[in-house]
Amino acid sequence: MQLPNMPNTRKPEISWRWALAAFLAALAIIAYWPSPVDQPIQGLLSSAFRFLHSHGVPAWFNYKFVEAAANVALFLPLGFMASLAFRTKSWWQIGGFGLLISGCMELGQLLFLHARFASPVDVATNTLGTVLGALLAQLIRNRTLAWPRLPGRCLGLLWVCPNTRKAPERSGAFTCDGDRAASSMSRRLTTSLQIPPALSKRFCPQGPTLPAKGGQG
Repeated sequence: MQLPNMPNTRKPEISWRWALAAFLAALAIIAYWPSPVDQPIQGLLSSAFRFLHSHGVPAWFNYKFVEAAANVALFLPLGFMASLAFRTKSWWQIGGFGLLISGCMELGQLLFLHARFASPVDVATNTLGTVLGALLAQLIRNRTLAWPRLPGRCLGLLWVCPNTRKAPERSGAFTCDGDRAASSMSRRLTTSLQIPPALSKRFCPQGPTLPAKGGQG
């Protein structure tokens, strides 16, 4: 059964770039707000930490820890969207992008916003969040590519199909045939499934082999 044509990945990239631009605008507003964005709730946070520490919560769980975790979480979407917007870039390149953005934010606060506090720790945690977001996006993208949009009845065949043979050269694809040891359920599914070369190598790493069937040379 022939797979449907792969969707055009250019349009999703453009959509993610627009989303990335909107997120960068939101980051700019947060970064260059005249006063710290958490200033209205600092008293509430202090009371909450005192309450938690008095009830056995470790002392390391304090404002600095929450601030660092918030900086990581703030830049997770940046790395995620940048990785999907520029799919040819690796995680460390996306991390460098996050480092540049965070460095510009902190430098602007240092030079122009005396009520804000620039910190190299913020740059490090922001960069970490960008890298984690990029790795998460790449993981999800790899999983998605490994499970293309196939009819539901064909999905199980990807896992019970260890043998492959090269399809006609004009198609440039691999045909995956269930062998004699396949379960009865898989035999009731599709007997032949076209899989792109990258996927055939993933699911059949031993390489293209021909199942031992009668009538095949």
